[in-house]
Amino acid sequence: MDIDEIKTLIRLVSEAPIAELEYREGETSVRIVRHGAASAGEAPPPAVGAAADPASVVAGGASPGGVDGAETTPHRCAAPLPGLFYRRAGPTEPPFAEVGAAVAAGQTLGLIEAMKMLTPVKAPADGVVLRILAENGAMVDEGTPLFEIG
Repeated sequence: MDIDEIKTLIRLVSEAPIAELEYREGETSVRIVRHGAASAGEAPPPAVGAAADPASVVAGGASPGGVDGAETTPHRCAAPLPGLFYRRAGPTEPPFAEVGAAVAAGQTLGLIEAMKMLTPVKAPADGVVLRILAENGAMVDEGTPLFEIG
């Protein structure tokens, strides 16, 4: 890795909606962290335990995965490996899932890019997307919660 490649990585991080990038090539690694990266339009992720969006109720009033009126514990969908998290297949593509969308177990909700390979993030259970916990383009670690499915 030469200085021009590092400068290119710095430029990409400064232009992209991400706060951190880690790049490895052989035994060389570069980590670029942009402090104060949240843009004016970004809100912090909702607090754990916050009320679900009213749009997250399944048609007919049934609780996802439960009997009508029964409370269910939301499923957390976590990053399967460290990398860059993407909510869509490409810049002009629609997101895989939005808050309030019904999803099936195994359905692709996002992608993790690591070492130039894309790994799908799959829904852990049938339900409704209650919250999206990571920003598109964010660097995530293995186990980072990405979605909450209820």
